[in-house]
Amino acid sequence: MTSRYLPRINSIFKWFTLPTLLLTSFAQAVECEWQYISQWNGGATAEIQATNNSDAVVDLDHFTAEFPGGVTVQHVWNASVSGSNPYTFIPSDWNAQLQPGAGMVVGMQVSTPSGVPASENIPVLGGDCSDQPVPEGSLSIAAKDKVLAGSADDITVTLVTPSLPSSQPLLSVSPYAEYSYMSSTGGSNDARYIMGYYYRVSYDNPGTYLWRAEYEQSELVAEHSVEVFPVTARPTVSYQMPELIYAGQPFSLTIIGEDTELLESLTLTPPSGAEFSLQSSDHQSDTLWRDVYVGELPEGEHLIFIEAKDPDGFFQKKQVTVNVLPFGGDNTPPVADIYFFADFTANDTVSFRAAITDAENNIANARMMIFQIVDGARVNPQEIINRDYDDTGDEILFASWATSMAGAYELEVIVTDADGERGVDTASFTVAEDEGGSISFSGSEKVIVDTRQSVGVFAYHPTRIPYEHSLSIEPYARANRTSSSSSGGGGEGYTRIYFYEIAYDYPGTYLLTATSAGLDPVEKRVEVFPVSARPTARIEVPENIYENQEFTLTVIAEDTEALESVFLSYPSDIEFTLQSKDYSSDTYWVETYTGALNVGTYNFSVRVEDSDSFTWWVNRSVEVKPVVDEPPEVLWCDWFGYDVPVCEDHSLTDFQWINDALCIGYQTCGESRNFSR
Repeated sequence: MTSRYLPRINSIFKWFTLPTLLLTSFAQAVECEWQYISQWNGGATAEIQATNNSDAVVDLDHFTAEFPGGVTVQHVWNASVSGSNPYTFIPSDWNAQLQPGAGMVVGMQVSTPSGVPASENIPVLGGDCSDQPVPEGSLSIAAKDKVLAGSADDITVTLVTPSLPSSQPLLSVSPYAEYSYMSSTGGSNDARYIMGYYYRVSYDNPGTYLWRAEYEQSELVAEHSVEVFPVTARPTVSYQMPELIYAGQPFSLTIIGEDTELLESLTLTPPSGAEFSLQSSDHQSDTLWRDVYVGELPEGEHLIFIEAKDPDGFFQKKQVTVNVLPFGGDNTPPVADIYFFADFTANDTVSFRAAITDAENNIANARMMIFQIVDGARVNPQEIINRDYDDTGDEILFASWATSMAGAYELEVIVTDADGERGVDTASFTVAEDEGGSISFSGSEKVIVDTRQSVGVFAYHPTRIPYEHSLSIEPYARANRTSSSSSGGGGEGYTRIYFYEIAYDYPGTYLLTATSAGLDPVEKRVEVFPVSARPTARIEVPENIYENQEFTLTVIAEDTEALESVFLSYPSDIEFTLQSKDYSSDTYWVETYTGALNVGTYNFSVRVEDSDSFTWWVNRSVEVKPVVDEPPEVLWCDWFGYDVPVCEDHSLTDFQWINDALCIGYQTCGESRNFSR
């Protein structure tokens, strides 16, 4: 529902419907409409609205308006004005030409006879609006714009016709509200008949109600919207005063006004002849006002009236009965003073403090009570302290109280001395709904079954440190809290953070639920995948790699669904060149690198990630060997009954030792062997 604070018409006619007169001529292209926009006692703002209903461009020349007696035009905009009843309005250059379907407006402020509603001040239009039928009267609905559900209200239908009406206008409302016809009045003026029909309506439910009146003989129609608010929209008024009041002794009376949106006034009416002065006024909030008055009354029973009112005219008025006792003599009553106090939030534990004193050191008992305030009355009393004393004159009462239900409350401290004299102090406070906080999660929504997931739970509240929160997992998974912290304050709100390490035993969907008192629980779904869902990778290199000799390194990555990225890492002081990439398959990628290295051991690693953000690392050590002269590979042959080595390159002609190998030329037989001296 939108805000109920809309522009108001501050006059005796603020409840009147402002009528619209629609004059249509089928012979002309221009359709004219006269409308009152707002009205106050003695004046109004109005418009002539002209629309081109033809298929051709229309050049406007002028309009005229002739009002009933007593109406004068004061100011005009969007046109120039001349003459005096009838008035002539000439459109400006920029709005005088109307395209097909387009419209323009001439606005004005007029003065009207005091006490005459707008329905009796409708002009006859001419000029570009001429040759259009003169309306046969008017129809209007008068009702309050805003009312409370469960309350009764009056509806007035006013019919103005050139002849005595032959029937009563038809009245309807949507949605349905129960209403009944009460009475009617009638009279004539300047050849016009004015009839008023009065109804009584009761609205059961909040909402927007549309009233519609129809007078079929003249095809007149009027509508009026009424916004019906819940009872909680009415302001409330309450008060605080001492339990015991003595004749001729000043006492304080605190009145508290509250409204869901905005207060307009808070008043106190004392008994006739009594004077109460305003000592302090706390209107810092638009919705909560607190005024403190001080006065004194003679012995007896007196009535004080207090009232809270909002700008919509909704109000609550209460009668306060004050019983004034005769002054008790020289014994000074004890004094109670509540001095540690504030408004609170539901589901919180709060503390109260009060000082109790007695000039004669004669305190016998002290009691602290809490009352819930419902419709201005005390209900559900809770006693939180009841303590006896023996000849005490100065004590401090301290109590803790766990708030539960939101609403209005009153704290009362009563101290009694041994002579039966009592001192009382009261203080009103509000327990607000525990609203505004939230819980959120951090952590991945997809994990592999053999990994431990780190999950953060963040609880935030704008006015207090969030309470301990808990984490539940369905189906069951092991969760260990690894750390916790809290921060905030200084107007930035408060945060409590827990981190958990979660181990999932089986693949599937797990529901994580975090809860904290006073905050709405929050859920997080985690999809747990089998180990086979993780991507894999390997690095392939030759079996023997020699210094400064170029070799090929191949990276192969695989995944069951789709690969996302592959990244090869190696020492920063070496150079490797990517020679080729084969990404033709979403699930199988190959990258080929080349490079040459010095003697030593080098560590290569590959990080692979898939489309679910699952990753895997693989490492490979590469050893680079120095280059050494090794015995050549030779063949063994039977040469004249002897096994002799034959040089592999077939180039030698006699027996020689070459590179630790004995070779003989031009013989090619036998198996390959290594031979050394």
